[in-house]
Amino acid sequence: MNRAVVLATALVVTAVSMPASAQKIGAMAGVEVWQGDPGGHAIILVHGVTEVGRKRLTVELNTDTLTVRADTLVDQWTVGVQARGEYIFAGILPDYYVGGVNDASRGFNASYVDLQANAKRGFGRYHWLDISAGWQQWLLAGNDNTAPNFVLPPDSAVLKHRLSWTYWRLAPDASWSDVFRVGRRRVLGFAVGLDLGGDYRTQVAPWGIDGDNGRNNPDRVILTARQWAMAGFEWQPGWRLQLREWAGTGVGEDDLTRTRIGGMNPYVVPVAGLPWASFLSSTYVAGEVSQAMRIFGETELGFAGQAAVVDDPDRAGNTSAFGTLIGVQLFVDLRVSDWQVNASVGASPDTGSLAKDLILSGYLDVGTSF
Repeated sequence: MNRAVVLATALVVTAVSMPASAQKIGAMAGVEVWQGDPGGHAIILVHGVTEVGRKRLTVELNTDTLTVRADTLVDQWTVGVQARGEYIFAGILPDYYVGGVNDASRGFNASYVDLQANAKRGFGRYHWLDISAGWQQWLLAGNDNTAPNFVLPPDSAVLKHRLSWTYWRLAPDASWSDVFRVGRRRVLGFAVGLDLGGDYRTQVAPWGIDGDNGRNNPDRVILTARQWAMAGFEWQPGWRLQLREWAGTGVGEDDLTRTRIGGMNPYVVPVAGLPWASFLSSTYVAGEVSQAMRIFGETELGFAGQAAVVDDPDRAGNTSAFGTLIGVQLFVDLRVSDWQVNASVGASPDTGSLAKDLILSGYLDVGTSF
């Protein structure tokens, strides 16, 4: 925590020194808690942007992840380069959940550094194409809870390639433009996207305990496809119904790259009630239905329900087995001037994939800009 506070302070000082006419700074602190061990994780986010002419510099500290990014316009393309590092908690790999219960003996510390370059441009009014390539170096180590017979993944370098297409026809909203409002996205209109990935690892080997029945025996070449969609409309003034959907599949993956499912924070496929990233899946489909009601000013109160079908829910190496997850959630999305507060409570009952009859959770974040 002390390290995060020092980095956050340094980032604020750097951002404040940017040209005043071009700077934009946002900050957010949050926490998600749930029943069981470790019981919760915190978020500390500080994000600074400065623009000079056709160039943009972004510096962000997101808890354990520091990102520095530079973008510029070249003809009709936005071309960017990025450096990123994450320390210890990459992919929430110190936790290892089975059935919603953490087995700390199978967790380990995961860090990485990566470099990336990308080019993005729009086609027509609503279509966007993004092409990227990068290099990543994993740095992995056991912690005080890691079992002595746990075999760590190799510290592999990875060549990463991504191709993304987006159709974006959403009404503008501050939850998309202000980074400190990411806790709850407001959707009016329709958007859909497809992300294709291809990774090449320089080192591969089975890892885990006794090979984990082949679940974590990745290929050198890993191929992924991730798809998402969202739609929302007001069926009467102040009452917004929105739908969100996620789906994906992968070939040759292990738990370093699988999609994180579970929780109510903005960095997972959400299933309320479940611990943060308690299911890691290569092949999955998930959906959310939510109803928001404006109660005063720009503040909303609402409820949501999520459902997901995930492969290998018991993490036993059986990718032909599928499990079902469901969650229900009550939320408050409070906006007052430049302040944002998101609060949620959630519950996930057992549908055959949990070790408990019911898991309860809560989420809170507070953010502002300055």
